Amino acid sequence: MSEIAEKNFQVPNLTRGLQILEYLRHCDEPVSMSALARELDYPLNSVMRIMKALDHYGYVQRAVGSKSYEMSDKLMHLARSQASQKNLFEASMGAMRQIRDHVGETVVLSIVSEGEGLILEQVQGLHAFRFVCEPGTRQMIHSSASTKAILAFRKEHEVDELLQRIDYPKLTEQTILSAEAMKRELEQVREQGYALDRAEALEGVNCVAVPIMDSSREARAAITVTGPANRLKLDQLDEVGEMMKVVCSQVSENLGYL
Repeated sequence: MSEIAEKNFQVPNLTRGLQILEYLRHCDEPVSMSALARELDYPLNSVMRIMKALDHYGYVQRAVGSKSYEMSDKLMHLARSQASQKNLFEASMGAMRQIRDHVGETVVLSIVSEGEGLILEQVQGLHAFRFVCEPGTRQMIHSSASTKAILAFRKEHEVDELLQRIDYPKLTEQTILSAEAMKRELEQVREQGYALDRAEALEGVNCVAVPIMDSSREARAAITVTGPANRLKLDQLDEVGEMMKVVCSQVSENLGYL
């Protein structure tokens, strides 16, 4: 790339922010903003604005009893999360295909993120008319089989706090409408080992979800099969759930669950 073209793609404050992080990464002790400006030959006002943003988003932190800054461990956690997510994908894909081949319907891998369900991946069903659940799709906590499956096997006090914070809009006649009803539902999920969505988010759509556990002995994700109620019928959901528990147990074992 030519020097002119390279300059056209640069964002000055972003470049400075990244270079500040690189500098701090090699420092054994916290560094003041004036020292950063001097060492990197940046205007002090620019350094102050950048450090305020980095501090706000948790990438740097002030040293105790000082006005100097050091790297936080956020980047390390992000790197670990990325590696952890890759392991989750690798462990889950075979089970998802196996479930899809057995049931014929679309199967998705989901997590709970920022108070919502989040679809990470899908294996599309075998029917000509099938559900497509694009990665990145968000799901409401109170109406999704996957979020129920995950929350049922998370720390109780954290789940209680979340259930008190979220809203409960009515999506269908079957939608759960209160924290108390959700708690009762999660207790049933813990007893049977799988969660159901009986047309609670969309009319005519049923889902079954099984938690994916890891070495923390908490649910890290969920694998869900979703299909139209005329194919994935209410009287079949428990049978599908039991089958999925067997298949998904291997995924949990591969992630360190004992």
